[in-house]
Amino acid sequence: MGLDNANARRIVFDIETAPIDSAAEFVEEPTAPANYKDPEKIAAYIAEAKAKSIDRCALDPDLARIVALALGQ
Repeated sequence: MGLDNANARRIVFDIETAPIDSAAEFVEEPTAPANYKDPEKIAAYIAEAKAKSIDRCALDPDLARIVALALGQ
């Protein structure tokens, strides 16, 4: 019985994560593209990019918290 055994039981983990509450502290400050000149558009771009980064924190193992864990066989 080894790892290549077709009759071996399989173990499946299902993990649901969410960003930690203080994730915004750890997200790097985004910068607008160099061709942006209007300060309002630059601020809007940075705010949107930062919000997207915070939303994706749940995918980063260092910035995620486990909210549900399931084990199946």
